[in-house]
Amino acid sequence: MNIATIVNQKGGVCKTTICRNLGYLLATKYNKKVLLIDLDSSGNLSNFFELRRPSNDDAGSSRVLLDLDSDPKDFVVKTRIDNLYLLPGNESLGKTEKDIKSDDLLPQQNRLKLQLKKINDQFDYCFIDCPPTVTNAILVINALACSDEVLIPCPANMDAIDGVNHIINMVNTIQQYYNDHLTIRGVIFTRISRKNIDRQLLTQKLAIPRFRTYIRESSALAEYSRAANLMFEEYEPDSKGTHDMANLAAEYLGEKFPYPDDLPNELNEFL
Repeated sequence: MNIATIVNQKGGVCKTTICRNLGYLLATKYNKKVLLIDLDSSGNLSNFFELRRPSNDDAGSSRVLLDLDSDPKDFVVKTRIDNLYLLPGNESLGKTEKDIKSDDLLPQQNRLKLQLKKINDQFDYCFIDCPPTVTNAILVINALACSDEVLIPCPANMDAIDGVNHIINMVNTIQQYYNDHLTIRGVIFTRISRKNIDRQLLTQKLAIPRFRTYIRESSALAEYSRAANLMFEEYEPDSKGTHDMANLAAEYLGEKFPYPDDLPNELNEFL
């Protein structure tokens, strides 16, 4: 099972949107068995699938992190989509973080890694949806410590790039102490439009890889598809945002781009 953490210290950068749509496309278009893990106490990923448990019920990612004798497969639930599964999260993750930090006997940083080893052969891919790293940092550390790679969604502006630099520093620390094979797969520029990008930023070289695929701003698609609990492709299959997400999934797997005409050669053409 290849494990990828989707993270940025800032909110509103499309982490959850990419997590669910990327998982959906791998499961439906490429016939991969995919596990999504909700590590955000907001539970937005779990809400989308209508699988969020009551706030006083920790039978999900919280239980997996706290009870190392438990079997994660007991808490993984099947979504309505074939090949797509979810380990749900909710408000109990806030208490989980405090409980982990106060536990001096069992490991704090490698709990998720130990647990996912138990189901490693049951899935092809796993995507972990993380909270902003300023809060719930021990949860993000657990995600990075068990992952093969990191995906960093990021709007194309300097404020968001500051968040990327924070992630780079965190990844360097994780590599040194907990997971020496962790790599940054790349930055995914999101919410691209004429109004909200730094053009110089998009054309300059970054210190880390970035995906060729950009995700264009499509607030209506994101809002309405989320309200309907539908993926981009299910809600509006011919939209620019849907094409971008399909290209991202293909790029992630190293497959042929399904919509090559939607890939930018020059930024002005793309917009």
